[in-house]
Amino acid sequence: MKLRKRIIPVLLAAVLVLTAVSPAFAKQEPERAEIADKLRAFFTYVTPSGYSNGELCYMIDIPEGAHTMYGGSYNGEYYTPFYDPSLRLLSLSIGIWVYGSDFDPQTGEEVVWDDWDYPVCPDFYGVVDLADTNVRGVNNPHNNPTHISEFNLDNCERLELAELSHQHYCTEVSAVNCPRLRSIKIEDGAYRHIAVQPKEYEAPVELAAIGAGVVGLNFSYNPDAQISNLTAAPAEGTEFLGWYLGGECISTALHYAFEGAGKLYACFGGDADGSGSITVVDAILTLRAAMGIIEFDADVDANMNGGTDVADAILLLRVVMGI
Repeated sequence: MKLRKRIIPVLLAAVLVLTAVSPAFAKQEPERAEIADKLRAFFTYVTPSGYSNGELCYMIDIPEGAHTMYGGSYNGEYYTPFYDPSLRLLSLSIGIWVYGSDFDPQTGEEVVWDDWDYPVCPDFYGVVDLADTNVRGVNNPHNNPTHISEFNLDNCERLELAELSHQHYCTEVSAVNCPRLRSIKIEDGAYRHIAVQPKEYEAPVELAAIGAGVVGLNFSYNPDAQISNLTAAPAEGTEFLGWYLGGECISTALHYAFEGAGKLYACFGGDADGSGSITVVDAILTLRAAMGIIEFDADVDANMNGGTDVADAILLLRVVMGI
């Protein structure tokens, strides 16, 4: 009995040591079930072409006669080349190695492909909803434009990368409460609303477009500074009035380095009285116009829904109040 009492602590100590030094004993985090369900929902989404997003993964125009490391067939699951379960990374486009040779039908000359990084870029549709999952990254390495309309990455505790540029049909991106988020690139798209909370930020950085224009945000983690590079892009024939924070215009620059957190409005319209800024007078005039009390030619379609209504007045009032 005494020998057993002595052996047990020794065995426990040995197990603890082996666990600390051997990767084989390291705790493997199981993949959350919801990420599989959410990816399956995205890849089974049927596009206007009649094919699902997953089926479009395999309808790729590879040069005739070329050989690739890209293969397989989509079976309704979420295992496609665009999602790597080991890295928990979703890519909107990928690169593949193409090698081999063929003859040009026009000239008859041999065309050789040798280790060519060939972009595979299907046109995805719908909403990418990976909120509350353990996804580590969502990116677009080849700047592939798609018809994706929205990204929801809120509450992704392990998210480190959100690089989603060149999405010309995407109006909204949200990645709030993501404590590891260190690289953000949301530019050159149709973004009207962006909300992100980078690493070590106590509150989100939120951008909202007012009038005919779009916004963008670029952030790389720097332990010495909390700076987000913002971009405002007015529509053709539209002037940019400025960035509004807390009811005040803090910059009229199209490219603005913003330090800290907060909700900013990028105002491209809504100046009902032509004063050059957004004030409570603009909200009142817009409300009167929406009620048919007055008429004027000013651009007061703040939410870009095609006309002047009470919602425009309320939105302008929010700009003035900074809420």
